[in-house]
Amino acid sequence: MKNLLVLSFLYYLRFFARLQLKKISFLQKLKGDKLITVGVTASAGKTTTVKTIYAALSPFYKIKLNTKSSETGLSLNILDINTINYSLIDWFRILTLAPIKFLFLNWKSYQIYLTEFGIDAPFWPKNMDFLLSILNPDIAVFLNVNPVHAQNFKKPSLKSALSAIAKEKSKLTNSYKPNKLSIVNFDDPFVKNSINVSNQLLTIGSKDTDIQIVSTANNEQGFSADFILNNKKYIVILKNQIQPTSFATSLASSLLIANHLGLDLDKIITSLQANFQNEPSRSSLLLGIKNTTIIDSSYNSSPQAASEMLDILSSFPGQKIAVLGDMRELGPQTKISHRRLYKHALNSSDLIIGVGPYTQKYFKKSAKVQTFLYWWQALDFLKNQIKGGEVILVKGSQNTIYLEELVKGLVENKLDQKNLCRQSPYWLSVKQKFHTQFVIDQLKIED
Repeated sequence: MKNLLVLSFLYYLRFFARLQLKKISFLQKLKGDKLITVGVTASAGKTTTVKTIYAALSPFYKIKLNTKSSETGLSLNILDINTINYSLIDWFRILTLAPIKFLFLNWKSYQIYLTEFGIDAPFWPKNMDFLLSILNPDIAVFLNVNPVHAQNFKKPSLKSALSAIAKEKSKLTNSYKPNKLSIVNFDDPFVKNSINVSNQLLTIGSKDTDIQIVSTANNEQGFSADFILNNKKYIVILKNQIQPTSFATSLASSLLIANHLGLDLDKIITSLQANFQNEPSRSSLLLGIKNTTIIDSSYNSSPQAASEMLDILSSFPGQKIAVLGDMRELGPQTKISHRRLYKHALNSSDLIIGVGPYTQKYFKKSAKVQTFLYWWQALDFLKNQIKGGEVILVKGSQNTIYLEELVKGLVENKLDQKNLCRQSPYWLSVKQKFHTQFVIDQLKIED
């Protein structure tokens, strides 16, 4: 009964979301223009990629951006409806608002609708087919595959799980639409092997692709990447921020889209360098206590992303500390992924601090390795270890890990606390309740 109600709710929202897109398309046609829809999928970096595309194109187009791509998030964003607290009353409010928004309130048109396409599972409505039933974009981007949500695909091996995830995600680029452009990363073998498109195809990679990634670099000044497109070399330099090597695919996709739309790429690069900023807690550089440098990547974690951030940490001079939280939703790959992360961290840092039950289980404690269940325990330990001048990487998943709260206790400038991820009243309440419950449980044990 519950599943039927949920599906009915989703179909109801989808109905009005489809109508809203048709309305915007009609409004654009009246202006002698057209609506262009752009969708991005990946196991890691979807939000970063849509923000990169937005930074590149926003001076030239009016764009509506969506970074909430769940089975509800896509429809709600199209209708311009925000959730408040996910309560029953809130959902009733949403049901009431949907037709009102469509009929009376949502009449502002835009030239580009730019959205993530995130999936949790291969079954309806958490799969790509459901999202495509809301919107099949004119431009589709597919960048990478790793074991995020692997437990929902129920495959016996890592390779089969990654292949299944790739097959599901590739529906975004493989699904046919007249004049559709599909952009894919051919350096990811699972992405490459899943592609079977009848649309126009453009490729990203290190060689023999439409746009070639020549090199990337991080240093104390920022991140740079060199590309070759249309037999011409381009360089993008982003000051005061660092990025994993994979970020070059996000930049490459924005350059390919701009080129496809007929824009001047030198102007696009100027726009990228002026407008792109990391999202909160996604590879942000912060000044920490005792003149430390914090690489705040606490928003989320996955095997590929965590490995890339460890490589960045290892490139910095001086003493290096890696604070690594559990990587969640990996299913059968949980053990091997955390063991690999542990071994990688041993070669990339001078001190390793694990946070969460998985790191406690799969990291071997030693003088160089300490593990804790909760962020506040790790924070107390770390504060006593800092001598001054260290580089501290903070990377972990969100569910009960919340390493942004550890970062909050390390930043020198308290104003930086407001710029961390999950600082809304809702999330602060969730984390406060989580900590309070721990204190209550401890008091019960002591009694």
